Amino acid sequence: PNGHKPQAGFDRWVQTNVIPQRQPSYMAVTVTVPLGNLTPEHFHGLADTMRRFSGGNARTQQNQNLVLRWVRAEGLPALHAELKAIGLGDPEAGLMADTVACPGTDSCKMGITSTQGVGVAIREAVQSWGIDDPLVQQIHIKASGCPNGCAQHHLAAIGLQGSSFSANGATIPCFDVFLGGGNYVGGDKFAVRVARVPSRRIPQA
Repeated sequence: PNGHKPQAGFDRWVQTNVIPQRQPSYMAVTVTVPLGNLTPEHFHGLADTMRRFSGGNARTQQNQNLVLRWVRAEGLPALHAELKAIGLGDPEAGLMADTVACPGTDSCKMGITSTQGVGVAIREAVQSWGIDDPLVQQIHIKASGCPNGCAQHHLAAIGLQGSSFSANGATIPCFDVFLGGGNYVGGDKFAVRVARVPSRRIPQA
């Protein structure tokens, strides 16, 4: 892993995706997996990367990312280069743009709304805003496609619960918006429902 020059965005990736382990010279690295979606190509690339940098192991996270442990500090530039090459080198793990979303209507029979589509739209909107306030960056956004709450929207600073309403004989998909859940306000509390917004207006809302 030596001899690799850090790629563009390396410093930001280290800042947001890398934390030191208690063991000297070793790091735990979070691999940002947008909306938890991995392709077969991603899996093949990750398998090789895991064998080279983390003893062939990875851990899943509740927020749909992966964690590689026992990564040597000097190997970080090479690891970032490999992750970038397979499309998984994004920073911002666990921050505002790292939206969590269940499968929604894409593959779940219980889904009322397309949380994956809304999740992508929110992610792109947040990235376009260029917010650099560190406290704002810690706001978590989670979207569930129905009241079952598989994405744990009720524990997010901004939570979205799939729903619908009828108007002029048509059923309109929308999201109930919840605010103030999780650790963002006071710690370990459920969010409070504050509004209902049509799905297409969620990024603006």
